[in-house]
Amino acid sequence: MLVLVGASASGKTECARYLIEHYGYQKAITTTTRPQRDSETNGVDYHFVDAPTFAALEAQNAFVETTTYHHHRYGLQKKDAHPEHIVIVDPSGANALYEALASSITIVVIQSPLRLRRERMRQRGDNERSIEERLMQDEKLFALESFNHIDHVLSNMTQTIEALAQTMDAYYRSHAHAQASKHE
Repeated sequence: MLVLVGASASGKTECARYLIEHYGYQKAITTTTRPQRDSETNGVDYHFVDAPTFAALEAQNAFVETTTYHHHRYGLQKKDAHPEHIVIVDPSGANALYEALASSITIVVIQSPLRLRRERMRQRGDNERSIEERLMQDEKLFALESFNHIDHVLSNMTQTIEALAQTMDAYYRSHAHAQASKHE
């Protein structure tokens, strides 16, 4: 499974979308208590559930990993974790996935400069106060020291999403092949 991690507006979601649309990856659908946005579809973008349902799933040990981000719960259910999937998580999620699935995942961190991320958030219409809060929180949360394991770090500055996806796909395929060879 390809595990993508990156701060807000680093390009991880657009890159994942491009890999799904053009390279045949499948999205691992995570579960969240976050309210569904108008542009989102339940069961496609996320499994949207209320807090009691999320807690019940957690009590049933249904998740590989869970986290809280901006006061909402997120988690990857065991039923949604497959080798051919791509998933976006935060560093604690990447650490939990590595602990649970080690050799069957590839963790790629996407980094972008703060000023570029701020501009991307403004362009997509995010609230100015929310932008500053997220940027401050992300600086600490997504520090490389937060990870127990990283397979690759990609810088997303001036390249297109297409170029970023091509680089990520090439790395993932070579890494996954090397991992498979180790276990033969």
